[in-house]
Amino acid sequence: MQFAHIGDGDILSVSGVGQEHTYGRHVYRKGADIAHSLRFYMGDSAFFKAIKSIMNSKMYGNMDSRQLMDSFQTYTPNDLESFYKGWVIGKGFTHLSLKTWNTRKVGSEYQTEVGILQRNRWDGTPHETVPVEVYLLKPDFTFEIKRVLATKFQSNFQFNTNYEPLAVGLDIDAKLSDATTDTFRMVENPGIYNFEDGLMEVEAVQVSEKTFLHITHHWIGADNSTSVDALPVLSRDRYWSVEGYIPD
Repeated sequence: MQFAHIGDGDILSVSGVGQEHTYGRHVYRKGADIAHSLRFYMGDSAFFKAIKSIMNSKMYGNMDSRQLMDSFQTYTPNDLESFYKGWVIGKGFTHLSLKTWNTRKVGSEYQTEVGILQRNRWDGTPHETVPVEVYLLKPDFTFEIKRVLATKFQSNFQFNTNYEPLAVGLDIDAKLSDATTDTFRMVENPGIYNFEDGLMEVEAVQVSEKTFLHITHHWIGADNSTSVDALPVLSRDRYWSVEGYIPD
C-alpha cells in the first residue's frame, strides 16, 4: 500500500501486468495480500484443499488468473466472482472502516447496531461484497466474533447479545488485507505502548482499570462526512482511529 505504486511506477492490478512488472511489487507483495484475503473468503479447510489440488493437477503447468479463480470456486459455496473483480482485476485496495456503533437495552437483551463504510484506496470502485468480522468485546475482555457481508458504501448490521459490549472492532485479527494496518493492546499498567502496525506510540500516565486499545492507521483520506472544526485541513492520504474500552 505504501510503496508498490512507487516501485512499479503506476497503480496496477495483479493480473494482466506487462512483462516489465511480472516480478514487481504488485504481483508479489500485493499478490500475497490477495492470497491471504482469499483464504479468509473461503475458510481454511476449503482454501488449503484447493491449493493442494491445484498444485498437484497443474504441476509444471500454468494457469491464468481466470482459470485459477475458477479452480478455487469449485471448493467453496461462497461466490468468488466479486473477489476476482475487486481484488485480482481491480486496482487499489478496498478499505473498510467502523463508521458508527451504538448499543441499547431492549428487554433482557442488548441490541448493538454497527455501520461499516466501504471505500477504495485509489481505484474508487467499491466491491460488490466483502466479508469481514465484527468483534464485540465482552465484559470479561474476550471477544464474540460475527462474520458479516459488507456491500457497497455503507452497510448496517444489528447484533443481539445478553451482555452490553464494552467496545466494537473491525477485523482485529487482520484476516482481510484491506487498506488498514492496526494493532491492539490490553493496557493495565502505566508505561509506553508501541502499536507497531497502527503507527502510533501511546504513553499511559495513569491506569485506573483495565483498558483495551485498538489503533488503526487508515491508508486513505478521511471520508467527506468527517468534520473536525479545529483543523483547517484533512489529509487526503491517511488518518488514524483510536477505539476500544477507555475508562474515564
